[in-house]
This record gives sequence, C-alpha cells and structure tokens, in this order.
Amino acid sequence: MKKIFLISICVILAFLFLDYQNSNSKDTIAKLMDYDSKYVGDASAVGNILTLLEIRYSSFKLTTSCKPYGIQVFCMEQKPEKKKDLLKKANLYNSVIIFSLIQNVDEIKWSYDNGLEFSFRRTEVDDFFGQNLEAFGNDRDKWEKQLLDKLNIEKLVDSFYSRYNVLKQSN
Repeated sequence: MKKIFLISICVILAFLFLDYQNSNSKDTIAKLMDYDSKYVGDASAVGNILTLLEIRYSSFKLTTSCKPYGIQVFCMEQKPEKKKDLLKKANLYNSVIIFSLIQNVDEIKWSYDNGLEFSFRRTEVDDFFGQNLEAFGNDRDKWEKQLLDKLNIEKLVDSFYSRYNVLKQSN
C-alpha cells in the first residue's frame, strides 16, 4: 500500500514538473505575442514587453492623453562594450516589435543616461517596411520572416538610420 502511494505521488510530481517546464520553455516570441494590445495605455503590457526584450531600463513613461501617443523608455547606462551600432540595431529591433504589438503607439523614445536618444515614429517605420506593422501582431510567421529576419541585415539597419533622423546626442 505504501509503495502504491509513493509511486502515485512520484507520478503526480513528475506531471507537475513537466507541466511547469513546458510553461517556462515557451519561447520569447510567443510570450511577446501574448501582450498584443490595442492601446499604449496598458502599462502592464508595455512593462511586460520591455522585460521580455531584456532591456536594462529604470522606468518608462506613457503619453496617452493626446496624440502622438508614445512610450519613452529611460534606459540604464549600458555596458561599455555596447557600441552605438549595437544600440542602433537593438533599438530599431525593439521598436519594430513594440509597433507591431501595440496598435496605437505613434512614437517610441529610448533615452540613455549618457544623453543618447533614439526616437522612432510609427509612420517612418511603417514607411520603411512598406506596410503597417499593426498587421503583424498576431501572425508569427509574417513577424519573423518579414520583420525580424530583415533586421538581421546590417545594410538594412544602416539604410534606416541614414534615411530617418532618429538618433540624437545631447552631450
């Protein structure tokens, strides 16, 4: 009787462990897509997206009372090895993700302690990709192939920055 009880407990614990492992192994893109939102005013969704993007930030501010609706992320000082080129790519990548997930955000600013600021407007990003990014929020295949894969092409990222005045340095 004790053996059956112990075996039953072990089987239950194994199933619980496997279920826990499966829920934690959900990939980042799937988790991000869980926060697809119509409104920039959903601070919880914005915070969760920023956390999943692994951004080192101290706070963020939402502009929701009048257009342009926006998100400003106050980024913590980056490691010295994070060169400006890496920040350019990361900020464009992260902005594309946010624009595709939050439908009414018009502008995203990434402000760094050292005075560096990246300011992305939806109209410019949509224009650059030749389509409205909102349409990608729930279509993982399109998201990966038509947006994220393109952002791995260095020349494409460089052409975005040469075309639009996104980067400002206040120091």
